Amino acid sequence: MVHHQRRLSIMLCTVMFGLTSACALPAMPAVSPPAATGTTPDGRSPVAAGPPAKIVLAQTAPSPSGWPMYVAIARGFYTEEGVELEKLDLPSSTTQTQALLAGDIHINSYTVDSVARAVLGGAPLKLVASAQEIPDLQLIVSADINTATDLRGRTLGVGSPGGYFDTALKAMLQIQGVEPSEYQILAVRDVRARIPALQSGQIAATLMSSPDDLIALKEGLRSLGFLYQVIPGLQYNGYAVADQWAKANETTLVHFLRGTLKGLAWLRDPANKGEAQRIFLQAAGMPVDATEIANLLYDRMVVQQMLGTDMRPNLSGTEKMLTLAVQLGSLPSVPPLDTWIDLHYLDQASRLQ
Repeated sequence: MVHHQRRLSIMLCTVMFGLTSACALPAMPAVSPPAATGTTPDGRSPVAAGPPAKIVLAQTAPSPSGWPMYVAIARGFYTEEGVELEKLDLPSSTTQTQALLAGDIHINSYTVDSVARAVLGGAPLKLVASAQEIPDLQLIVSADINTATDLRGRTLGVGSPGGYFDTALKAMLQIQGVEPSEYQILAVRDVRARIPALQSGQIAATLMSSPDDLIALKEGLRSLGFLYQVIPGLQYNGYAVADQWAKANETTLVHFLRGTLKGLAWLRDPANKGEAQRIFLQAAGMPVDATEIANLLYDRMVVQQMLGTDMRPNLSGTEKMLTLAVQLGSLPSVPPLDTWIDLHYLDQASRLQ
């Protein structure tokens, strides 16, 4: 269970933009490493021989980015690795960072700019792997919008001002000749409120990720295309950890990454398509008969390889995204990637495959 004292520390300390001596965080306890393992009778994979190591992971909400993770839970790959994973939904990246540094959670799954912003604020975080490489963000608009230029003078919805969706929306429109000064921005942080906001005319456009964009299209809204079609090569999100915790729990982190790699490999096997879709729909709390959406998501994430193939982040795509954020005023600078991207844990997990 997550310690109640550490939950209280999230409310008492604001750590997103740097730690202060007046609000020092307690040292994070180490997680017991995975127990010694043996192998299955056919020698395929390790099997935990004792109590699993508990890892708490935060995600913004269930999404296709977590599909390999959901597979690893459902198929027992984490159990094989001696890891027990607890998932929490924390819709605010600020809260995720606070919880990570306080030790209430061990791993965050969030966008690369969220990690960079925390690092610039003095947070000792490391991005250790990619969760989803290619952003599946689609510009969804109200029925009266035909082109990007129709958005001049209109109000557009974003999640958090300065966040990934905000930066991506502004960059996408700027390339199409529409400057940020030519429209207004409204923060619509609740994902579930964005479709009603479009339908009511409160906003004229917003970027949506899967499966929300697919639901919006089914309800009669329109698309002006995907972010990757306008700005190719951007990195989307990944797994971030506190450096102190990662160093103290290296074996546990490596086994988590290995279990996730197993989930990704299983997901990419066409023979598993049907079961993989059922696993995602259940994890996302969607109807089991939402086969049309499941097929479209599988095509994007697996066939088009939006998830990537090996959990290695696109470093040039990360730099490109952060540079856009600086140009649009969302970040003050790009922190050197080698100071906060650490792939040696992933390298170890990959060698064990």
